[in-house]
Amino acid sequence: MKILIVDHIHPLLIENLRKKGFSCDEDYDITYNKALHIIKKYDGLVIRSRFIVDIKMIDAAVSLKFVARAGSGMENINVVHAYNKGIVCINSPEGNAGPVGEHALGMLLSLLHNITKSHIEVSDSIWKRKENQTTEILGLTVGLIGYGHTGPAFAEKLSGMGVKVMAYDKYRTRMPEKFARRATMQQIINKADVLSLHVPLTDETMHLVNDDLINRFKKSFWLINTSRGDVVDTPALVRGLKSGKVKGACLDVNEYEHQTLNKLNVEHLDSNWEYLTKSRNVILTPHIAGQSNESMKRHAEILFKKILKVMM
Repeated sequence: MKILIVDHIHPLLIENLRKKGFSCDEDYDITYNKALHIIKKYDGLVIRSRFIVDIKMIDAAVSLKFVARAGSGMENINVVHAYNKGIVCINSPEGNAGPVGEHALGMLLSLLHNITKSHIEVSDSIWKRKENQTTEILGLTVGLIGYGHTGPAFAEKLSGMGVKVMAYDKYRTRMPEKFARRATMQQIINKADVLSLHVPLTDETMHLVNDDLINRFKKSFWLINTSRGDVVDTPALVRGLKSGKVKGACLDVNEYEHQTLNKLNVEHLDSNWEYLTKSRNVILTPHIAGQSNESMKRHAEILFKKILKVMM
């Protein structure tokens, strides 16, 4: 059984697969066209977010039994076409839920307490105390959209902080309410001080946060996005920040991550990106919320078990 690994993952996965007799080829610089030419030789493919598994790739993968995605998002795989071809698609969303919850909390506290802003000012010998007066998290209402893995992890982190947590998930018929109270979208719109996104990127969630949603909120609110950048319409967010409807934003992801300038108007991209990077009420991190040292090992352990179920 031959497996092609095209993205860096924890070495534990490869070690365990080889112990079970799998042949693993590693090519971390492989191009799409090269992979298209050789994929027919492989029974398995291990990827992360860099590599695209589209219809053309799936049709060329005549021997493929599985695609394993280290992480949660499956938007770079045509899952429906793979299923129709008898290819199992697996991922490991449970592997990094904890660090995503920690990162969301860290960004929110940094924003509420002006930690990043005041650090920059003090580094420039600017000493402002009154202007950096903080907002306590105690007593705030946090609304979560999506309650699969990272949503509950964030809710658990908030549970000891005197925060009321509401969660909306269209696709969960049952939801444990230990750390969050089940809510409708309208209830979140009516009551939330903080909106945190924990949804996959689909046609349904593309630009979920747009002008309409922002303006429907009863209160001005803080936004956290640790899901996917395209879930938030950036120009709408910038308009919300300028108007004060959005008090601040914590963005571990943004919709310009994988887009090239030939797909966007350059001035449109630059003006919105420049606004976000210069705003002292915006915190930007480079899609690292789930990138803890510990989670990389968990992804490997989880994928190994799931691959064995498919192949053994």
